[in-house]
Amino acid sequence: MKEEALQDILKDLAIWRGHVPGLLHPMRAISLARAISHVSAAKIAETMGISRSYLAALENYTKPLTLTDNFYGYINSLAGANNNSAFSTVYKKFMTINNPDGLFEYVAALERMMYRELEDQFLHLIFEAVTSMPTWFEILWEEVPGGSEGYIHLTEKEEIEWPSWWPPGQMPRAVLASSKQSSILSWLAGQISSDELISYYEGNPVGATVLLHRRQRADIKPSGLIALGIFMFSKINVSFSHSISYPVQCSAIFQGKVISNLFDPLTTWFDIENLVPSKLWAKAKQQ
Repeated sequence: MKEEALQDILKDLAIWRGHVPGLLHPMRAISLARAISHVSAAKIAETMGISRSYLAALENYTKPLTLTDNFYGYINSLAGANNNSAFSTVYKKFMTINNPDGLFEYVAALERMMYRELEDQFLHLIFEAVTSMPTWFEILWEEVPGGSEGYIHLTEKEEIEWPSWWPPGQMPRAVLASSKQSSILSWLAGQISSDELISYYEGNPVGATVLLHRRQRADIKPSGLIALGIFMFSKINVSFSHSISYPVQCSAIFQGKVISNLFDPLTTWFDIENLVPSKLWAKAKQQ
């Protein structure tokens, strides 16, 4: 049954990749590949030369990626063409990119940039992206004062104009993942485990899962937000300015459009164009 679940997961990932880049956070991909191929965490940790508890911390976003030569050596052997183990075969199906090392560097760089001050802004970007696809999620709305003006205060630091697809006078309070496809994002965010995701695809649904909740931000770790960001955004921009009271800002490119109205000339763009296969990137740019 696990093989059927794997094929269904790959099909749904392919559907997602028709809308967004769809890059999986590499440590979550390792976690899911372990669960599907029945390879123990102890075995993977031993191969990587790290403790089992540290592997669990990486997979569950408790610790950020710290890249070393030994770590790269393990990843290269894991995804190498000559490695045909059950675990490697499954893992390579998830890492459909030209440059696996580059993806690890991409994630590690974003984690270094993800200050606590950026979490509210990053959460807002994810909210805007996810709520633009209401058929994939169940969205809980709430009334807001001054809704007719079209402004909300998600961060309480900046005024951000709400997207046109949000109902007038309302804003999303929470986004639920209630289908197999949307549960992939809950798994990416760390809200459900790899075993729970597989269980969902094996016909034992875990029920609706809260993917995002504006008032319960502690439920999702910064690395979980990054996992959603690299999955959905073709570019992520972190900017710094000495001319405003709130110097760290964030925006992103989602389906060819800029999300967020916060810009500054001193910017750092994290771009996935060199990571995804050229055919996928060309398809994404045409949409």
